[in-house]
Amino acid sequence: MKKLYSLLIITLVISLSSFKVNNDPEEQESGVFSCKINGKPFIIKDMKANLRTITGGHKELSLSNDKFSTFIFINPAEKQIDLSTKGREAFVRYTEPGVNDLFRPNSGVIKIVTLDEENLVLSGEFEFEMSLGNNQSKKVKVTEGKMINIPIEAERH
Repeated sequence: MKKLYSLLIITLVISLSSFKVNNDPEEQESGVFSCKINGKPFIIKDMKANLRTITGGHKELSLSNDKFSTFIFINPAEKQIDLSTKGREAFVRYTEPGVNDLFRPNSGVIKIVTLDEENLVLSGEFEFEMSLGNNQSKKVKVTEGKMINIPIEAERH
């Protein structure tokens, strides 16, 4: 009986030592678009991105949803995009629920960490502050933004 008890303890210790807890959210989740909007969590699971060719042969990668009516990258690549410049690399528009006010970024960044066109996946981070049209006093602050392993659906020719 003592040998059986010892064998059970050894088996349990070996089993527990091989058990790995994965605390890396990017390995645990896929297709997640999350952030805090004015401090409140906003999460979309099973998010997908669309990649298509637009006029002039440029590429457009979009991630529209019910809050961000526009979240688009023009000729996307693994890079950091400064939203305070008026470049044409990214377009972000936030629509306030209920009143449909349209906000545009006036500062912040989007960092495309992974853009794998072979395996069709996108990951990145973002933070920005947005204002309502010409009313700079009405603002929306977006923090802790993550795009985690978002599948890309490419246009078929």
